[in-house]
Amino acid sequence: RLFLQHVALMTSTDESKEREDASEGTSRVSLMTLHAAKGLEFNVIFVVGFEDGLVPLIRGDGSLPVDLDEEKRLAYVGCTRARHQLILTHVDWRSSWTGSPARATQASRYLD
Repeated sequence: RLFLQHVALMTSTDESKEREDASEGTSRVSLMTLHAAKGLEFNVIFVVGFEDGLVPLIRGDGSLPVDLDEEKRLAYVGCTRARHQLILTHVDWRSSWTGSPARATQASRYLD
């Protein structure tokens, strides 16, 4: 949790720096949301948590988002940012930040 308290969301200035680094071939690790990845490309992309409930995002009340097509487009954005290698990960069991018991998960429906 301490790490997450020190992580700030990317700004447009950070995104400009990402574009410069990508064009210069600078090696570094960038952590960002799928929304922030629009328009950027990287040699290797890890999309972590590619499972139902996260991609597409399922609301706290268990309902799907109103615009499932927009969720699919967002997943597509994440998957098409990779120039050379795309790595999608998901887990079989996920625990929550609230301390609730771990729950079984399934890979994202977009993998079918």
